[in-house]
Amino acid sequence: MSRRTTIAGLAILFSSLAFGLWARSSGDSKAVSEARPVADLAPRDGRLVVDIREPDEWKDTGVLPGARLHSWRSAEEFVSALGKDLEKADEILIVCRSGNRSSRAARALADHIDREVIDVAGGMIRLAREGQAQVVAPTRKMGCPVC
Repeated sequence: MSRRTTIAGLAILFSSLAFGLWARSSGDSKAVSEARPVADLAPRDGRLVVDIREPDEWKDTGVLPGARLHSWRSAEEFVSALGKDLEKADEILIVCRSGNRSSRAARALADHIDREVIDVAGGMIRLAREGQAQVVAPTRKMGCPVC
């Protein structure tokens, strides 16, 4: 096989893979990523904000006032732990440290509960960088098992 044929074949392969990933990610997922300001994360009736970081992260940096604290393990476990609150919520927002975990969690949860789930883009790092992260100490009432 000539070098030109090999390069053309690789280009087609990578194009196909890229298109497949794009098509999969642009489907009808009910997960949305939004760079919300902290004012849009304040507790209110019908809004459920869940911080999915680990307890040591909550203790190190604090948490958003009114957020529920529940570390992410799986969509099934999450629904089992927060089921009634998820059912009551008109708006479900997931926040983590940087937005990576919350992005994956929002997609998995939206597929599992067949409802829109909002990933708070950039997470606590973005909120802190923008000077918006007004935090409080985590408590057991919020869901911290070791606080």
